[in-house]
Amino acid sequence: MQNPKRKALIIEGDRLSGRELAAVLSNAGFETYEVMVHEDPLLHAEQEQPSVIIVDMATPGMDGFAAFKALRESHLTDRIPIIALTDGDHSSGVYYTEEDFEAAFDVRGPEGIIEKPINARFLMTCVMGVLG
Repeated sequence: MQNPKRKALIIEGDRLSGRELAAVLSNAGFETYEVMVHEDPLLHAEQEQPSVIIVDMATPGMDGFAAFKALRESHLTDRIPIIALTDGDHSSGVYYTEEDFEAAFDVRGPEGIIEKPINARFLMTCVMGVLG
């Protein structure tokens, strides 16, 4: 029996960045879906039931954060692993932790947090790590 293809939903604020992420994941054998943060990412996640969701938190306004909270609050998506993309910078002391998300949104934090700019190898290590 053939293994079902893993799905990745990419929620981005920038279409080019979404395509770059999709290319990395597609090359690793994932079926990818890209959605802009303003295009109702919760509906797409509920319909597609991806294996992993990657959310760009550094979108204009608070759209990425709102999408993250909505995904965690929906009983249809609350158990799907989420990797948050942030604009943190450890060298300047600005970075996010799982506890920051939990405190800010009163929901379970993301399974992974990756700072931009994205390193393709690190992205795949993180994705495979959260999927087990």
